[in-house]
Amino acid sequence: MFKLLLSIIFLCAYAIKPQAQISLAIGEWRSLQSYRIGQYVTQSPDDIIYSTGRAIFYIDKDELSIRRLPRADGLSEHNVRLLRYHQPTETLIIVYQNSVIDLFFPDGSFETLTQIDNFNASGGDTRINDISFGPGNLVFLSAAFGVTAIDLDDLTFQFTSFTWIAVSSTALLGDELFAATDEGMYRVSLTGTNLVDFNNWELLGSDFNLPDDYTCGAVGIWNNELYFVLGLDVYRWNNGQPVLHYEAPDRRYFLSYLSAGQSFIFAGCRIREEQGNFDRQVALLDENGLFREVVTNCVGPTNYAIEDESGRI
Repeated sequence: MFKLLLSIIFLCAYAIKPQAQISLAIGEWRSLQSYRIGQYVTQSPDDIIYSTGRAIFYIDKDELSIRRLPRADGLSEHNVRLLRYHQPTETLIIVYQNSVIDLFFPDGSFETLTQIDNFNASGGDTRINDISFGPGNLVFLSAAFGVTAIDLDDLTFQFTSFTWIAVSSTALLGDELFAATDEGMYRVSLTGTNLVDFNNWELLGSDFNLPDDYTCGAVGIWNNELYFVLGLDVYRWNNGQPVLHYEAPDRRYFLSYLSAGQSFIFAGCRIREEQGNFDRQVALLDENGLFREVVTNCVGPTNYAIEDESGRI
């Protein structure tokens, strides 16, 4: 039986719990945060790290106690868009809606990166859509303007490839970086290639048994294999060819994210807005494809899903 560690459950419980009136002296302030909305979730070895969009919380994996990372500690912005914990450097990467990035280090210090906010190659759209990791301590940022990479060792941008196509996510398989875009899946070798020049990226089309015109919604690595979203379905990249892994039974939905866990790869589905509602669900996929679909009142509105070392979702 699955044990659900859904941070939104615990935070919603705090939101509806009656609060006693607290008297504050003149000049004193009390921080009031919304616990109802979950923007993103990631994890470290000890904690589930959760953002409501305006605040960041740590949920202890053993005790399930909650502590907050106050803005006063060094957060440079509000409206958090993405969170991702980089285990090798123990760095929490915080991306805001305006593409400013905070790096929160294990010693409690912060470093703020504002360079992406100055990019204007795609008409000013600098939204960062996803974060993935590469060799060493390289961090790939998938964005509306293309792909850029930050070295966490010296906090320098290693390259920026302006694709002129929105990139939803990237994933590294061996020496090749794969990018999911609105115009299909691209790949490029990290060695011996000018990564800045998007002409060096290869579109995977009919030569690889893929359509000539398609949208790739997401890519991800699980069990050392590449999975990607084509339309409504999930495919596995097998020896340079796509293999159907999960065919969505409800064609009203589209897949919005892939998340690799310990036991499964998660496919997050959202119903199309033209259907008149915003229902969502999560499909748990094992190596054989669909294992089960989770549709509950709590999972229904999910934005993202992770699995911890104990198999809790």
